[in-house]
Amino acid sequence: MLDTGWLSWLEYKRFQDEEFSGNYHLDLLPEVKKIVPSLKILHHFTILNHGRLQSLEICHSRDICVFGDSLNGVTLYDVRTQNTSYLTGFPGNIFDVTFGKNNQLIGISNEGLFSTHSGEANTSWQKVYQTPYKTQISSISYHPKSHHIIAGDEQGSIYFVPEGDWSKIEIFEKFHRGEIGCSTITPDGKWAVFGSDDGVISVWDLEQWKQVNHFYHPGVRDGLVLEKLLFLVGEEQYTLYEFPSFTLKWETSGQPTPYPLMDIAPNQQYCLVSLSKGLHLFDFANGQELANYHSRPFLCVSRFLYDNRIVALYGQKEFIILETNDLKPLSS
Repeated sequence: MLDTGWLSWLEYKRFQDEEFSGNYHLDLLPEVKKIVPSLKILHHFTILNHGRLQSLEICHSRDICVFGDSLNGVTLYDVRTQNTSYLTGFPGNIFDVTFGKNNQLIGISNEGLFSTHSGEANTSWQKVYQTPYKTQISSISYHPKSHHIIAGDEQGSIYFVPEGDWSKIEIFEKFHRGEIGCSTITPDGKWAVFGSDDGVISVWDLEQWKQVNHFYHPGVRDGLVLEKLLFLVGEEQYTLYEFPSFTLKWETSGQPTPYPLMDIAPNQQYCLVSLSKGLHLFDFANGQELANYHSRPFLCVSRFLYDNRIVALYGQKEFIILETNDLKPLSS
């Protein structure tokens, strides 16, 4: 005979569970968002009669900006005097321009061509190296004391120019399995760090020029190493490690974007991440966001100047300078 008392108990339990889940759900409290201040524009400049601005780097003294444009020209801007000069005739499609020894310009093209320029008027660009398969160089770094130049390309190859001597360039083809977005040298000039889409961070001894360590980290787009710290930027996270132990100090989630770029302020109190439509300024000690700037025409590149202010591309032929004074950590 069927035990109807037991069946009734099962029905009661089912009713009780449905009633609780249907009528007694808990409403989550809305997340309290911190109000992050917007950075203030101090100056707004327009460059006429040149191509669309598409790259930006700062001289090692951090008072001269160099902009590459779509017409294969380079604009030099002196922050202190606000004077500009224009260099034409870059031999290729400019991908990026940076500074080398004696403020010599080093330019790279979309086809993997390295060229140099003295920066003086009435002089020409000099082709110094062409990558074997005309692969695009995706990152480049120069050390102002050792004069070493390192670079990585979109196919994972590593390039080393000892003491800036292009006749002694060494190449490690497809050492990484993905594009190398981070090429950086330690302040003492002894170590190089490369970060790639393949999730591997490789550490190299620049005296013996061999890999001495590696570490796994999600695909890296940009990075910079200080004396004992390594800041890495990926497509969705920004991370600070102790170096060379790779002990995590902090990590924060970011807005998903394929090509974030970063910089660290000269006073090492702030770090900057620039995205396609804005930038975010963080407290370098703990990763707390201090300020940001959003703009429809913003073009993904921003850098710190010598006095910790920020210069950023703005639209096709414009750039702005942003103030960072009086920034304070936000209360929890």
